[in-house]
Amino acid sequence: NEIGYKEQGKNQTKYGEWYGMQDEWCNIFICWCANQAGIGEDIIPKMAYVPSTANWFDAKKQYKNSRANGGNYTPQAGDIALFDYNHNTTSDHIGIVERVEGNTLYTIEGNKDNMVKRCTYSLDSRDIRAYCVPAYIEAEEIKESEEEEMKRYENGSTTEPVYADTNCTNKIGSLNPWEKCDCFGIFENRAMVRYKVDNQNNYKIGFCKWLSGVK
Repeated sequence: NEIGYKEQGKNQTKYGEWYGMQDEWCNIFICWCANQAGIGEDIIPKMAYVPSTANWFDAKKQYKNSRANGGNYTPQAGDIALFDYNHNTTSDHIGIVERVEGNTLYTIEGNKDNMVKRCTYSLDSRDIRAYCVPAYIEAEEIKESEEEEMKRYENGSTTEPVYADTNCTNKIGSLNPWEKCDCFGIFENRAMVRYKVDNQNNYKIGFCKWLSGVK
């Protein structure tokens, strides 16, 4: 949805406004996208300087050299591509991997020709320095985690409901088959809910985890 967005002046963007700094914004765009997708800073750090992001992923062993730099990793959608246009071993640009088809890498990049732009490269291009591979939580891991949380609720060790639907409508998750909770809205990827705490129609207000696509 962001493709085609243009800066409003020299490095003046809504992404910089969100970040709190109007400057070179290719890395800021990555952080903004991660935030919009509900991805925590423990998975994609909130940084503006490309080499700092590269070092962060390298320290976590989530850094893969490109083919031009001796690597054999094939990037996946959601990876982060690092570019070294000066060919001096220091990354100076960054973009989101959209997909790979054959030997062609498709990316979505902020601050590319002063806009958000879809770009293509050969996987053998010397301009590609490396790839960062964020440790995204897989759907099955989320499901297992939420099932464990529900078990703790049923055993009385927690009173927080754990499910919310993608539209955040009323009755967003069963505490028991006959009990529902009411949702008041999504706040920072958590749903504010009213939920039953006993069989005497006593309620509490609290927050529950909101997972896109999970009901």
